[in-house]
Amino acid sequence: MVSLLRCSIVVLFFAYIMYVPIQGFAQTNTTDTSRNQIREEVKENRCNRITTQVTNLKNRLTNDEAIRENRHQQVINRLNEIVIKLNARNIDTAHLVQEIATLTEKKNTWQSAYTSLLEKLEATGTYACGNSDGQYKQAVKDMRAQRLAMHQANADFWTYARTIRMELTRIYDTLKVTPAQTQ
Repeated sequence: MVSLLRCSIVVLFFAYIMYVPIQGFAQTNTTDTSRNQIREEVKENRCNRITTQVTNLKNRLTNDEAIRENRHQQVINRLNEIVIKLNARNIDTAHLVQEIATLTEKKNTWQSAYTSLLEKLEATGTYACGNSDGQYKQAVKDMRAQRLAMHQANADFWTYARTIRMELTRIYDTLKVTPAQTQ
C-alpha cells in the first residue's frame, strides 16, 4: 500500500514537471514589449529582494555587534578590576597590563573588521539594483571574505582572553602558595 502511494506521488510529480514546460512553449505569441516588461519586473523584484536581505542582515549584524562589543568590554573591565585588586596586594601586574592592552587592540581590530563588513554589505545593496557588470558578484565575494575576517578577529580575541585566564590562574596559584609559606 505504501509503495503504491509512493509510486503514484512520483508519477504525479514527473507528470507535473513535464506539463509545466509544455505550457510555457505554448505561449510563444508574446511580444517583445511584454518580454521586456517581464524582464524589468524580474530585475525590480530581484532588487527589492536583495535590498530586503541586505537590510535584514545589517540589522542582525548590528544587534550581534552590540552584544559582542558589550561582552568584549565586560572582559576588559573585569580584567582591569582584577589588576586594581592585585595592585592593592602589592603584586606585580605589569605583564597583565600589557596583556590587557593587547586584548584591547584585538577588540579594536574586530571592531574595524566589523565596520568594514558593514561598508561592504552596503556596496552589495547598491550594486544589486543597477547595472553593475559583475561588480555585484565581486562585492558579495568581498563581503563574505570580510565576514570571515571579522569572525576570525572575534575568535582571536577570545583565544587571547583564554591565555590571559591561564596567566591569572598562575597568579592566583602563587597567591595561594605565598600565605602557606609564611605560616
